[in-house]
Amino acid sequence: MTSNEISHNDHFTIYALYEGFFTFLTKKRGAAWSAFRSHYTSQAPDFFEAYFSGFSYNTSTLKYRVEVTAPEHYAHLRALVRRNPPKVIVSNALKRCRALIPMEQVHVYLMIGFFSADGFTLIIDGNPVIGIGLERLRDFSYLDLLVAHEYAHCLRIRNGFLSRDRSLSILNEGIATHFSQAAFPERTLPEHLFLSNAAFNHLLGQKDELLSSFFHPPATCNKHEHSGLKRTKQFLGYFAINEYCRGKEKFSLHKLLSLDLTDVFPGDT
Repeated sequence: MTSNEISHNDHFTIYALYEGFFTFLTKKRGAAWSAFRSHYTSQAPDFFEAYFSGFSYNTSTLKYRVEVTAPEHYAHLRALVRRNPPKVIVSNALKRCRALIPMEQVHVYLMIGFFSADGFTLIIDGNPVIGIGLERLRDFSYLDLLVAHEYAHCLRIRNGFLSRDRSLSILNEGIATHFSQAAFPERTLPEHLFLSNAAFNHLLGQKDELLSSFFHPPATCNKHEHSGLKRTKQFLGYFAINEYCRGKEKFSLHKLLSLDLTDVFPGDT
């Protein structure tokens, strides 16, 4: 791949996979699955292998979605990409992130998926990469914040904090939000948490209760299996970090990125 990627001083590479998706839409005709593979997934086979391995749906489900998708379904996204190229937004965001904490060989894949999250990390050849599902974005106003958030997750993974433990996952979300805030201090906290002002204010009214359930879970509840936290992980993680740092010497980003669950729960097993 050459035309669909841009690099900057060998520090990062951005793969504009969405361009191949748009090509697939114009070429699909009566052979949609073949066009999908030849014009889209073949651009980055390692990425798509890692991406699809994380989903529970089968190939027939994916083939069906490929068959029924049509160019008009993505007319808004195509116009948005032309008007506001995501490669430029991502490149500028990565420069801000690197100005805080440099990370070499960062790979960002800008894709269009049927089941993708708006931002995520994958492990390819032992290294974390960033994926962005453009179809989940109504506009690109949060794209730079998504990149900063996932950049922090990559830093955490490179520091050895790769875990499916729910409490550690919540801390990771909080750390990523603090990093995003440092990279883009001019943006509001609800923006960094990817929440509307109304949703943020609603959660703010429950903050003490949520923090109590995180730091002091009921004896009958495994603290790694709290219920009702799925939609509030970033909010809870952000304020859990604030609570942990209260009264302590000011934490640097480097210290936050090295924070472990046992630091928050000393002696916990």
